[in-house]
Amino acid sequence: MSAGQANFEVARPTGVCAATGEPIRPGDRFIASLVEHAEEDQRLERMDFALRAWQDGARPQRPLALVGHWKTVMPERDAPKRLLIGDGELLDFFEQLAEATEPKRRALRFILALILIRKRLLRLEGSKGGTMLLRPKGVELPPERGGEGPPLLEVEDPGLDEHAIAEVTEELGAILNLDDDDGKGGA
Repeated sequence: MSAGQANFEVARPTGVCAATGEPIRPGDRFIASLVEHAEEDQRLERMDFALRAWQDGARPQRPLALVGHWKTVMPERDAPKRLLIGDGELLDFFEQLAEATEPKRRALRFILALILIRKRLLRLEGSKGGTMLLRPKGVELPPERGGEGPPLLEVEDPGLDEHAIAEVTEELGAILNLDDDDGKGGA
């Protein structure tokens, strides 16, 4: 994934279920998803699904590929600007990418790890052979480091150059409005 290939177009909530076309009203819980146009230009796009439609099995259809999803609440129209994705949802999205094998998804997980480190939700405990060793905020160290916590999270460096990392991190941060540090989640 080079900086030139990153084409993020994740928008604010649509207010319409992608599966049924029904409105998602302010205050309704729904599923926000990030999908990739796999057969086209590989751009990322947001799709929203009513909670009932998602529970009934509605998902993005080919040629779209589901990258990740999070549950959230549709904001009021006049509500003050909030994060498009809250800290908890961002961590869930990061965890969903843990088993990713595709280069683009591994690169996205790496970038999310950098953002989560910057937001102090993950702590860099070290590295081994191009792999970052991370610990979530508030989680005890693992036994091999003198604690009783779970093993450290491992995030492999996908080999992005510094320019690509900076550009993609900036784009992803702007798209998901991640620079707010007020801790308030949002749709």
